[in-house]
Amino acid sequence: NIIKKQLHDINLNRPLNIFDISLIATREVSHSAFLAWLLNPKENHKLGDLFLKELFMLLKINQKYKSNDIEVDTEISEKYRRIDIIIEFDNQKVCIENKIEDYPTIEQITDEIELFKPTIMILLAPSVTLKNFKEELKKLPEVKTISYEQIHNILNKIIEDSNSDVKYVLQQYINNLEVNIMANKLNNFNEKSLLYVKHSDEIDEIIEEFEEERKEIWKIFLK
Repeated sequence: NIIKKQLHDINLNRPLNIFDISLIATREVSHSAFLAWLLNPKENHKLGDLFLKELFMLLKINQKYKSNDIEVDTEISEKYRRIDIIIEFDNQKVCIENKIEDYPTIEQITDEIELFKPTIMILLAPSVTLKNFKEELKKLPEVKTISYEQIHNILNKIIEDSNSDVKYVLQQYINNLEVNIMANKLNNFNEKSLLYVKHSDEIDEIIEEFEEERKEIWKIFLK
């Protein structure tokens, strides 16, 4: 009862946020949709290509484009893989793989490069995820990375150029990043620990069954 009351008090006092209320605070597909909206100069945020320009500057992408030629799509499937965001203009294809709670794999990104054939491949994730994945990414030096913390910085930079309605939405998204992604305590743990927590029942069952048959298994291997 005491714990329930404490949780109730926390819930009553937490700031209202449309992303929390909609249960999409850390949902990758929702973040991809929101960012794709901002990346599309033709959308109704009336910021033009401001967000896209800032992103390209940060990643040192020097491709020239006309805003009217930009096409942005999300959740595009190709055979056994799906890319989160694709930006196309002229003969350029920029693919963004978005990770929040899941970890990326070299196999996935390699497959996406082979299937989607991007001219530029970007991995977006919390900074801790990118740090833990740094060694693996050395196998794919062509992949550019950007963190949600850097997205947060861009949004704080462009928010003053937006009208009141868009400013409110951007501020809600910024707050959501700060509370649910940038301050996500799970980001302090490595991938293996998180995998164990996620699949602990199955792993414990495997260990228990192995312990029961350990001696017989070793007898086979030691023959």
